[in-house]
Amino acid sequence: MTTILTTTGISLYINTGREYKTSSPTDDMMRQYLRMKPQSASAEANSLLQIAQPGDHLVFLCTDTVNAQRCAELLKEFFTNGGFKHVEIVSLQFQEKKSILRLRDYATL
Repeated sequence: MTTILTTTGISLYINTGREYKTSSPTDDMMRQYLRMKPQSASAEANSLLQIAQPGDHLVFLCTDTVNAQRCAELLKEFFTNGGFKHVEIVSLQFQEKKSILRLRDYATL
């Protein structure tokens, strides 16, 4: 099993807003767009669908903002429904110039 760490932004939120011509897309809108056109809906889905295998461990690294968390949760749901059994979200919390997350915990040498 390969572990794939990927930063997760809000491309799903922004792209869904463009698709549905709204500045505040709902979770249902994002879920539907991701299901129908994953490569267009999300930069993360576009990349992962090209390189990840269902047996891989996906780790979504996201900031601790409402929209980033929403996008990460919807991506986790999408990949879990797509047969990925090892999917998790790690929330990045920053404090004056240093991150609490230790990436070493997710990597093996």
